[in-house]
Amino acid sequence: MSSRKHDIELEVAAPRELVWQAITEGAGITRWFAPEAQVEPGEGGSVFLSWGPGMEGKAPITIWDPGRRFGWTEHQGSERPRTVELTLAGEGGSTTLRLVHSGFGADASFDAEYESTHGGWHTFLAMLRFGLERHPGTPAKNVTVMRMSELAPADLRGRLAAATGTGSVTEGARHQVRLAGQALDTTVLRAPQPGYVCLSVDVWADAILSLFAENCGGASVLTLVAILFGESAEREPEVRAALEELAAAVAAG
Repeated sequence: MSSRKHDIELEVAAPRELVWQAITEGAGITRWFAPEAQVEPGEGGSVFLSWGPGMEGKAPITIWDPGRRFGWTEHQGSERPRTVELTLAGEGGSTTLRLVHSGFGADASFDAEYESTHGGWHTFLAMLRFGLERHPGTPAKNVTVMRMSELAPADLRGRLAAATGTGSVTEGARHQVRLAGQALDTTVLRAPQPGYVCLSVDVWADAILSLFAENCGGASVLTLVAILFGESAEREPEVRAALEELAAAVAAG
């Protein structure tokens, strides 16, 4: 059996109970992960995640230790199921979150999935931490736009970087991003590998903007995500239109 897995640990400046809600409740999950999420709690319950028609799935909860451990298993019963496990530790106002995603085969047929989930998890967890630390308890709106593309993943990444000016970014640095004819002042939260970047946007009232260009099931997919907090959710039509314009320009073959 392959030992290849993702094992990611990060510190979140938020109480453990808030982090638990963020990873186990539908409304909490939509603040950093899927735009639609439903959780039937408890071992034997289920997690439903959707990024739109054809990009959705339901998995059984196989780990449930309230306040400490939560996990689900995808493709349960198959030859190689994938398990996602999240573990929380810490007291007071700080929590250590550890994510382990296992079940990847060692052969090359798993390389694309392994690469995309690596960049994806690092980016999504940066979104989780930012929302909990900067906007705790604030309602949020997940604006996600996805486009499949006939371009090779490397070409899609190159076009996204050229269109937005994110070809070279440094985590923690200030960076100006181009979007729908605007120049947005941002701070780079995470850039784990080419094709993945997570930023906070000043003019959107400290919202999140994440850009993904990746291999997905043998195809290329562009995913653009904005998380709008509090009153900035009123900007959803404007933000969605800007993401749609970018997606159409970048993903076209």
